[in-house]
Amino acid sequence: MDVIKLNGLTRTDISKSANKKLRISGQIPGVLYHKGDANLHFSVSNSEMLPVIHGGQAHVIELSLDSGKKVNALLKELQFDPVSDRCIHFDLQMVAGNEKITVSVPVHTTGVPVGVSKNGGMLQVIHHHVRVRADQKHLPDHITLDVSGLDIGQAIHAGEIKLDGIQVMEEASVAIVSVVRKRADDHVAAPEQSLAEPELITKGKKEDK
Repeated sequence: MDVIKLNGLTRTDISKSANKKLRISGQIPGVLYHKGDANLHFSVSNSEMLPVIHGGQAHVIELSLDSGKKVNALLKELQFDPVSDRCIHFDLQMVAGNEKITVSVPVHTTGVPVGVSKNGGMLQVIHHHVRVRADQKHLPDHITLDVSGLDIGQAIHAGEIKLDGIQVMEEASVAIVSVVRKRADDHVAAPEQSLAEPELITKGKKEDK
């Protein structure tokens, strides 16, 4: 798994007014959580946070603080301003080197299913992310599934994904990708209906008897 490096400034004033001043100065306040230890409050520049905002949980974050402390962590939560959509706060969860952690990673596919190339089917990616559990050494950036052998009606289930040092946390019966038949066009042209000729009505003087 790729590593994102952040440089943090330790902060002691965690009041709302102090956080507001940080944001005005181009810093984003954050909190580092660690089991059995006190939470650590710090801030990171807006520019350094961009890879974290766009990378989601699929990265290990190496946090270096001005105190000299360096830790590895995972993104726990991002908070955004509802009006400007800017990141205004974030939380990290510290992880030890050999600690097993659960993250959600993207699903990629390779190959063209036989059900698509020969039988006119369609590949359907049901789950674009899969939860996996592993230590930092084995955490993948993504999972690649070979779909070339799939025919119409076949699927790859979570229980079929085997990766060294990695445990897939989804239920074994959950289908991740499948090949399905293309739907026929539901639109059927309505049959033309001949319009009945209007009855000819004539008006005139009645004949005198």
